[in-house]
Amino acid sequence: AVVSTQSTGINEAIADKIKIDRKNSSGVGNVPCEFDYVNELFDRICAVIPFSDIHDNDTTVTEEEVIIPNTDTATVIGPKGIRIKDMRNYTKCAIKIQDDKDVTGDERRVNVRGTPRQIHRAIFMIKNITKVMR
Repeated sequence: AVVSTQSTGINEAIADKIKIDRKNSSGVGNVPCEFDYVNELFDRICAVIPFSDIHDNDTTVTEEEVIIPNTDTATVIGPKGIRIKDMRNYTKCAIKIQDDKDVTGDERRVNVRGTPRQIHRAIFMIKNITKVMR
């Protein structure tokens, strides 16, 4: 119950920030589009689910796969793909969600490619974003 109460305010704050960022990135004025709201989202997730960052400076690019329920796919992608795009920019990972036509059953594969630290942060966000967003 606490998470759902918090998520309403979070959703509104993030939606407002997305609107501001989109307006700024549309060429109105010279304000660069920043992804502060993704930082805010990450912080909100961390407030609900403890995050332990890894301090791995390994720059070797690898790939990992995470499984999510099909019901969480829209939440991870976000309206018009904005949330997944911004998670990619924030984590600096390539994130690929399994296509609808390739899905069998109730789960979907998500491939994440980057350094170990980038992958760790991306997977944390992917697995937990549904706890604070809907």
